[in-house]
Amino acid sequence: LLGDQHDMTLTIFAVLFAVACVCRIASASFLASQAEPQPLPPDRERVPVLEQLRRYRHSTGGRLLLYIVFVQFGVWITGPYFAPYMNRKLLFSYVDYAVLIAFSFVFKILALPVCGRFAKRWGARRLLTLGGIGIVPLSGMWSVSDSYVWLCLTQVTAGISWAAYELAFFLLFFESIPAKERVSVLTLFNLVNSLALAAGAILGGVILHSAGETPAAYHALFTISSAWRA
Repeated sequence: LLGDQHDMTLTIFAVLFAVACVCRIASASFLASQAEPQPLPPDRERVPVLEQLRRYRHSTGGRLLLYIVFVQFGVWITGPYFAPYMNRKLLFSYVDYAVLIAFSFVFKILALPVCGRFAKRWGARRLLTLGGIGIVPLSGMWSVSDSYVWLCLTQVTAGISWAAYELAFFLLFFESIPAKERVSVLTLFNLVNSLALAAGAILGGVILHSAGETPAAYHALFTISSAWRA
């Protein structure tokens, strides 16, 4: 009986990975079908890295991108470790885990139109302020209680806060960075942002391993992430 259950589980995972693979192939084909305008815009400017650092060091766009990088670092201190915490410490089933993740995505989708109307009326900068404040306590809220209802409410808050934060950043990026420089700036930003993501995940792993991977260690990690975001 255990052998049959194991085989069924492997089959389910194989199907899920196959579906994900097909979706990524389809996505790649859609991306490949896109084309740059011909000829390329004549005012497009390639900005060297050092020149970008000089131009954006004290500018609004530079401060915005630096803020995003710092947030990314703080978020990914805990980002890879929520799933192990739910699986190994809280002993949630895959269904429980999937429902929690779904709460965040569904409420992000529902919140985006409201966030868009807020940005149109009050401005993207105020929206970023609200979203930035909203994401501060999210990881720390996982330390408050192991109640499934509480964690669902946490995920609802996360979906709404991340919707505001991400939409505001998207709008402010296009507002703060001149169109002719966006390709160069976005290329460097993506590199630095990915390094911040990796560095945060590594730091979180080191802290968790050093503390013995106990529930208290996870709670400390969640609190550290919230403190960094603040």
